[in-house]
Amino acid sequence: MSYSVKELKEKLGEKIFGLGIDSKFKENPAYASALAEIESLILQMNMSEADEVVTVNEDEGKIFFDWTSINGIKYSMSISSSNPESFRCIRVEEKKPYMSTNGQTIKEKNVIEEIATIDKSGVITLTTNGSMIDNIDCGIGKCNNSTWAEKKYYTSNGVMSDREYKDFSTKVLTEDFDRTKVSSMLYIPRQAFDFGLWHDKYEKRTFLTREKLDTARVISEDKRKGIRYNATISLDQEYGLRDIVLPGGDDPYPQDIVILPLSHEQIEAMIQRESNSKVAEGLRSYAVGRENYYYNSSEDKNFIREGIEELKSMSK
Repeated sequence: MSYSVKELKEKLGEKIFGLGIDSKFKENPAYASALAEIESLILQMNMSEADEVVTVNEDEGKIFFDWTSINGIKYSMSISSSNPESFRCIRVEEKKPYMSTNGQTIKEKNVIEEIATIDKSGVITLTTNGSMIDNIDCGIGKCNNSTWAEKKYYTSNGVMSDREYKDFSTKVLTEDFDRTKVSSMLYIPRQAFDFGLWHDKYEKRTFLTREKLDTARVISEDKRKGIRYNATISLDQEYGLRDIVLPGGDDPYPQDIVILPLSHEQIEAMIQRESNSKVAEGLRSYAVGRENYYYNSSEDKNFIREGIEELKSMSK
């Protein structure tokens, strides 16, 4: 079976269900988030009108296509499902080689893997694995490898309950750039969670867990800079409260945090901003007790803020 990339985008959910995934995915609003992440990978290719002529092939439970942009960037994308409870998308992006100032031909390749799984209770987990390799200042048969991974958990109502991000230091792969396999590039991020071999070998880690409707606990660590942070913060509400999103600002590690109780009317206003009734129901369960909830970082015995002031003084 074959069709255009445009048709894939327009019927993405239908095409993925055609791979044989469990119908329970449709019952969780977070399924839309999984589709949005895959669609975003396609849109980032900036195909424009080319999406009408680039052919997508579907064979033996796998959807795939290749495309080279006018700038010489080579793309390869596949969507597959090995069992009804999960599906994955892998996009490979290889930049057009260029010459460095010292006369070396520089090559760079990026891989993004999106994995969606659902358990018996309807909880959806979305995992993103990222990897980049280049041959900068590498000898023959070697290449640099930078990796990261993120995992997001959604309740059966489609509310994000936890979110974890890990960044790993750059390693040297003992493989030639042109022969490096996707499995080698993704080896570290695929081992980042669930007590994999690299689960505790990260350079940076941020773990967020929702406490109330509009608050989350943040545990962050940067081993290279010596930063440790542990506090409860208010979430960014610009796009609602379905996801756990940290507020922007100049200081990602605030010290003086005070979160006051909310009135019933304030809570209802937050929940009613959510257009999906199932998600709103899920948010309401996190709103229980919010009228009496109070947090002050100065009274939090588990509050940690280490290495931030030292880093600021060094940067002056």
